[in-house]
Amino acid sequence: MRSLFVSLFLLFTLNSFSQTLFDSIPLKDGVAYYEKIVDLNGSKDTLFNKAKLWVIDLVSEPRYAIKTDDKQSGTIIFHANTKFDYPYQFIYKKKIETGQEEGTTYFTMKIFLKDNKAKIVFTDIKIINTDLVSLNIEGFKKVREPINDEQKKDYFNLFSLFRNGLLILDKVQEVFITYMNKKAENDF
Repeated sequence: MRSLFVSLFLLFTLNSFSQTLFDSIPLKDGVAYYEKIVDLNGSKDTLFNKAKLWVIDLVSEPRYAIKTDDKQSGTIIFHANTKFDYPYQFIYKKKIETGQEEGTTYFTMKIFLKDNKAKIVFTDIKIINTDLVSLNIEGFKKVREPINDEQKKDYFNLFSLFRNGLLILDKVQEVFITYMNKKAENDF
């Protein structure tokens, strides 16, 4: 009886949270599209130079990753990926156990700069785990509700992978904003 209660609680919690997660993800033409406009200090050219340095530090092969680098329009577009850990479940001796797994979020980040402003956009979001399970929002929405322990475990793992893969984009965005707001060493 207790395991039934725990299973129902977990299912309800995951289902409610996944609905909240999807409601918070803006879609454009049915595809995930994160967009944020932030206030920054500096001219478009100064912000562009600073943003480009940040991108070069972020990606391992800038010459391959940077797709658009237009100082005149204040636009930088690049492909990147970042790794993250997430909790996953597995069945051991007929019990569901929890461990840690590694995932990777692949994305395109678009930075549009103007004097004292930046628009940050994430597109082409793809989340992959070490078993090469690949997810996008549309794919995760098609996952059926679990009905047995094996499906509950799989649902939890997909949800956990997806949730943490999206949360990492918030971290990338925070790091960018913090970097852009940090004064240069020669600023007084």
